[in-house]
Amino acid sequence: MALKCSVRDVGDVAVLDLEGSLSLAERQGDSSIVIERVRGLIDGGKKKIVLNFAKLSYMDSAGIGQLIGTLTTTRSRGAQINVMKPSRDIRKLLELTQLNKVMEVHEDEESAVRALHKGTAPSA
Repeated sequence: MALKCSVRDVGDVAVLDLEGSLSLAERQGDSSIVIERVRGLIDGGKKKIVLNFAKLSYMDSAGIGQLIGTLTTTRSRGAQINVMKPSRDIRKLLELTQLNKVMEVHEDEESAVRALHKGTAPSA
């Protein structure tokens, strides 16, 4: 399934709802749909971003690469990013790659948003 991205605001936090697969098949040339969307949000003044994985059905190694690129882009531009509601399989992948140690993973939107306001994001 093609990746769909929609953005909604929760106060000063942009929530990027992802639906489908975050994989090699969803890349656009040398860039990622997610990275480009996050860049646009940051360029538009958003400094707190949550990636909602609730409807993300699949992630492969290219998807992990896109997630790392998104994290790098976010931090290099002075913004913060968290992940919420990953499936069991995607959570295991985040743990296996240890991305959960450099990016907070939350079970619900409220805690993901609250953590950004507290500035508790892990550092690399």
